[in-house]
Amino acid sequence: MIGRHNPGPCVRSDRKQPVAQTGELTAGMAVLAQFAMLCLRFIHRNEQRLGGVAQGKGHFLIKNGGYSSLIGGSSLATPVLNVYYVRRRQLMTIDAPALAETDLEQLYAPPSEHIQKAVVPELLPFHAEYLAKATFFCLATGRESGLDASPRGGPAGFVHVLDTKTVAFADWPGNNRIESMRNLTQDDRLGMLFLFPGLDIFMRINGRGRVVDEPALCAELGEGSKIPKTAIVVAIDEVLFHCGKAINRARLWDPAARIERKSLPTPGQMLAAMTKLGAEVAEAVDAQYEHGVKNDLYG
Repeated sequence: MIGRHNPGPCVRSDRKQPVAQTGELTAGMAVLAQFAMLCLRFIHRNEQRLGGVAQGKGHFLIKNGGYSSLIGGSSLATPVLNVYYVRRRQLMTIDAPALAETDLEQLYAPPSEHIQKAVVPELLPFHAEYLAKATFFCLATGRESGLDASPRGGPAGFVHVLDTKTVAFADWPGNNRIESMRNLTQDDRLGMLFLFPGLDIFMRINGRGRVVDEPALCAELGEGSKIPKTAIVVAIDEVLFHCGKAINRARLWDPAARIERKSLPTPGQMLAAMTKLGAEVAEAVDAQYEHGVKNDLYG
């Protein structure tokens, strides 16, 4: 439920005040913050027209994001963002009580009979046809210490159907956090959400996974001369299709909705900001990243 509540910490130019639990503003920063508040009020009043971004003469303030630049990339970005979040907290309650399952049942109608019947415990021939075309899915795993969602991609059919109750896919190099596999060693439950470029439909597989290094299976899942170190074998509990409304809400396949690279910070710029390094480091990181994500796909 959205409502109003007492405003949080405010920013004044005559004294230091905590801002959104991240520290204090110096007097000069407070002056800037007051100016930012004026900008933020303008943003709020013009959110629909601005699409959430106020831009002008090379200086910009992006709301709801991990990166903000005001006065040409000033280190004051974080306090300015926090001022914005304080303002947002005045407009809606984000710490309202969580709804119970019974509350949800009152708010939402039950799924129709044909949707319930579309959830099946094994792959049918048309599921296998979709998997033969699939090039991307997100893998959800978890354990007591936390949850993880990991993107997985490959050529069409990179998820192999072993039988109607089992699929398998290779684990290829990423950032080496290997959180998904660590999770599976402690909790074998997983979810797979497939997207199909150009199509307004998802396919979901829920089941239980295990990490293996069986040579024959890894060889079967190889790409060219590259053989994965490990593979994940999934025992299917249920498989279903999911409507593509989210795709159309996001205009995901609409070329006109593609994001301009220059409208957001690059990986190098973000790393430089977090590590207090210079622009030359950002450029080097970006060059390495650009080469890696396009060429070092299979280790």
